Amino acid sequence: ARWSPLAPVWHSLPTEPPSCAETVAMSLEAQLRMRQNVDQMHSAFRDLSAWSSDIEARDNALRGIAPQADDAASAEAAEAAAAEAESREIEEAKAELARLALEDERRSKAGGDA
Repeated sequence: ARWSPLAPVWHSLPTEPPSCAETVAMSLEAQLRMRQNVDQMHSAFRDLSAWSSDIEARDNALRGIAPQADDAASAEAAEAAAAEAESREIEEAKAELARLALEDERRSKAGGDA
């Protein structure tokens, strides 16, 4: 019996595949975690962008360069458009998940009736 670093893993694996409901639940949980990670990443990038803009404004103020109002307005418009697109994507993903869950439920009912 040769030792393998995967030996403990093989003992903890389930003997039967997960049910359809468990698979859907795991998929939804993974998608939720991914969504939360993306939200955290976007928040971090927004914070970094705000910090960078603040530092740039301070640097320009120290150098005596006047701030440009158009840049701030276009940045806000771009951010609003990005937020709207992201919201649309989230709603589309929710609708797709609901459709897939309903389809899976119908399949499992059809398989149970047969």
